[in-house]
Amino acid sequence: MTALKCPEGPALLAETEELRWLYKPPGLPVFPPHGDPEGPSLYAALPQLVAEPLPSFPQGFEGGLAHRLDTSTSGLVLAARTPEALARLPGPVLRRPLGETLRLHRPQRRALA
Repeated sequence: MTALKCPEGPALLAETEELRWLYKPPGLPVFPPHGDPEGPSLYAALPQLVAEPLPSFPQGFEGGLAHRLDTSTSGLVLAARTPEALARLPGPVLRRPLGETLRLHRPQRRALA
């Protein structure tokens, strides 16, 4: 098995017409800390990661960021590119209870005939 090397800073890893997958490194909050709106965050890095202007999103989902990760956690953050795409995301992605773990499943390998 080959280990993937994670970027040192936030990065745009993939996107479709509706969604983006962003890498959040450990130590970087998803949103700026309260009282420091200019502080470093994944949200603050969005203008450098995407070429297009960001549309307006509902409060709590600024930048289309559909969920949060703990500051100490690294991982992927799903972001909608439009408010309409955000509204189509399943509720469990947007309203996952605190402390619940999101498990990713590996695709099953099939032998080629």
